[in-house]
Amino acid sequence: ALSSVEALPKRGGASTCTLEWCAAPSMTRPRIAAGVCATNAGHVYAISGYAGGERYEESVEWVDASSSEALARGWMPGPALSKARAGCVACFGPDGNVWALGGGCNESASLDTVECLDLRGGCWRQGPSMPGRRRSFAAGFGVDGKLYIYGGWDSERWHDPSAARLDLRAMRLGKSACVLRGGWRYHPLPLCDRLRRVLIRHVPFTWLIGA
Repeated sequence: ALSSVEALPKRGGASTCTLEWCAAPSMTRPRIAAGVCATNAGHVYAISGYAGGERYEESVEWVDASSSEALARGWMPGPALSKARAGCVACFGPDGNVWALGGGCNESASLDTVECLDLRGGCWRQGPSMPGRRRSFAAGFGVDGKLYIYGGWDSERWHDPSAARLDLRAMRLGKSACVLRGGWRYHPLPLCDRLRRVLIRHVPFTWLIGA
């Protein structure tokens, strides 16, 4: 596992083909299969991951990537998860929270549970569990504000062909019709177009974190 980080600076109008990766501040801990996301304030979160040996991380760290000057200050610790989630997916949601979905705390068992980080309160809370266990899968919020999940390893097989979505607005309104688990619904395939529309904004770098 590595703690090193590389960043691809975005310089006005330049093609990514002409840019070069450069070293960024290293994380405080080595991580493989960490969940990574960026907030609308330009803060990048590295969540959980496998650190080598028997070590699965519950730890979280973040860096302010809103500018080169802020990035130079390096990574800082964030609130720890309730359990390790190597292979999880991290997403920044329209509710202003960081979501950590699935993953696993050992090499065999995947999780269906979800945790949400309230950035203002600085603590994790339990979110609605997914319909099925998953790690190393695709997930993200679409432009419609819904959270989509697809594929992954369910502890028994690659690749789980199912997909589901979670409507945060329906959760707030308390609607539960046709709901599978905690507000999730199965979604017909394919989801490729929707997943491609998941955007990370306000971060002036492309990231390559750990290995």
